[in-house]
Amino acid sequence: MAMTLDKEPDSRKVALLIYHLGEEAMPIFTSFEMGIVTVNSKDMINLRPKKDIAIEKHTFFTRKQREGQTLEDFVTALKNLSISCKLEKLRESIIRDIFICGLRKVYKRYKKES
Repeated sequence: MAMTLDKEPDSRKVALLIYHLGEEAMPIFTSFEMGIVTVNSKDMINLRPKKDIAIEKHTFFTRKQREGQTLEDFVTALKNLSISCKLEKLRESIIRDIFICGLRKVYKRYKKES
């Protein structure tokens, strides 16, 4: 199979890559905004189950930084969660807002002071 991949269309290569990487790699893979993900989104849609946007938005909007989670991992998690929320032009500003609201240290300091 590996010998014939050079003759396959890019969309097939992407589909095979995702299949072989497994479900654990999907959050990382879907966080890419350009490049290989945009090869053929039609093929990629078939690989993901349909999601309830209301539930996806709830999960995104209520996300908080977890104990021991780095800022970089928290931002990546927010970006991944926001993908299925259909936020469009507001995506970056809403990610920023949820990031600020979900920071553990800021919340702890606020809670101590009040």
